[in-house]
Amino acid sequence: MSSFFEVLKTGTLIGKYLTGKETEKEQKLLHEWIDEKEENKTLFDSIRDEKQLVNSIKEYDQFSPDVAWKRYSQSITKQSRKEMYFRWKVAASIIVIVTLSVVVLFNNFPQKEPVVAEVTQPILPGEPKAFIEFCGGAKFDLQNLDGEQQEKLARDAGIVVDGITVIKSKVNEAESRPEILAIVTPRGGEYKMVLDDGTQVWLNADSRMEFPNKFSEYERKVKLSGEAFFSVSKDATRPFIVSLNGMEVEVLGTEFNISAYGDDAQIQTTLVEGKVSVKSMQEPDGIQNILLPGEQASFNKCNNVISIRQVDVLQFISWRDGRFVFSYQTLGEITKVLERWYDVDFVFASNELKDIPFSGEFLRYENIEKVYEIIRKTGTKLNFKQNGRTIEISN
Repeated sequence: MSSFFEVLKTGTLIGKYLTGKETEKEQKLLHEWIDEKEENKTLFDSIRDEKQLVNSIKEYDQFSPDVAWKRYSQSITKQSRKEMYFRWKVAASIIVIVTLSVVVLFNNFPQKEPVVAEVTQPILPGEPKAFIEFCGGAKFDLQNLDGEQQEKLARDAGIVVDGITVIKSKVNEAESRPEILAIVTPRGGEYKMVLDDGTQVWLNADSRMEFPNKFSEYERKVKLSGEAFFSVSKDATRPFIVSLNGMEVEVLGTEFNISAYGDDAQIQTTLVEGKVSVKSMQEPDGIQNILLPGEQASFNKCNNVISIRQVDVLQFISWRDGRFVFSYQTLGEITKVLERWYDVDFVFASNELKDIPFSGEFLRYENIEKVYEIIRKTGTKLNFKQNGRTIEISN
C-alpha cells in the first residue's frame, strides 16, 4: 500500500498532466508510474473520466467542481492577462481536485494483495539409503563414506560397500572382532545387503536389521523390525533364524518376505519358495507352524495367535521388484505403505475415507503425483492437498 504522501505526489502529477502544466521530468515520472503495474493504469483512466472526477469530488463539499470545470473551459478561449491569471488559478484548482480525487479513488480502489507463489517441493520416491550402526554407538551413512570409514568397516566388521549394496567380505575376517551390527533404512530409503553366508536381504523403508559380523557355527540369526525380503543360502547344518517382536521364523534355504513394522497390528511372513517354520515366543511349548509356498503366517501381537492362509505372494513381494500391488486394501492401509516409502504424512479429512477400498498397481519409483492420478482413476473422486511433506485427503 502506498503512503499518503506518495498518493498526493501522484495526484499532483496527474493534475498537472490534465492541465498541460507538467514538466518533462514530471511527465516521465507519471508515465513510469502508469507503466509500473496494471492497477495504476486503471486508476489513471478512472481519474481522466470527467464523471468519475466529479463524483469523487462530491465527497469533499468544500470544493465546487462545477465552477472549477467552467473556469477551466472558459480559460481555453480567452487570452487577456486577467484571464491568463484565472487560467493558472483554475489549473491549480484542477490539480487540487485531481489530487483529492486520487486520494478518494486510491482508498476505495480494490488493491490486489501481492501474490506469493507457493513453491511446492515435488515428493520423490525412495532411493538406496541406509546407515550401519556399531554396538558401541558409531554410525556411518552408507551413501557418504569417506576412505577412513570404509577402512574401519572392512577392518572391524569385514564389510565392503559398493554404493547400493553392503557386502560381507571374507577380507580381514581374521582381524575383525565378533560384534552385533545393525543396518537401518530411514523413511524414503531401501537397501540390499549380502551376508557372509551368501544370503541376500532386501531391506524396505523404515526398517532395521541386527546381525552379527560373524555367524556362529551352529546357526545364522538376525533380528528384524520393519520389512525385508530374504533369499537364504542353503546350509543344512546351520538354520537361518529371523527373530521378530514375539515370534521367530526358521529356515534352511528359501525365499520369503517378512513385514514386522512396530505400528502394524500383525507380523506377516509370506513364503515364496522352500519351507519355513514360524513360532510364537509367547507359547510355552513353542509350537512350530510350517508354511508352504504361497502361504502367509500372520502373528497377532495382541493375542499372540498365529494364523495361516493362502495368498497371492505378488502382492507382498512386488516392492522388491520396484512395484506396488494392492488388492482390496483400504486407503488407510495403503497410505501407511506410501508414508514409509515417500517419507510423508497423510491426514484424512474424515475417518470414513480411511475405509475406502482400492485395488491397483503402480511403479514404486514414480513421483507421488502419479500415485494420486492412479487412485483418482478408480472413481473415488478424492482430493490430495500437499503442504510440505503433509498430504490431506478429502472428497
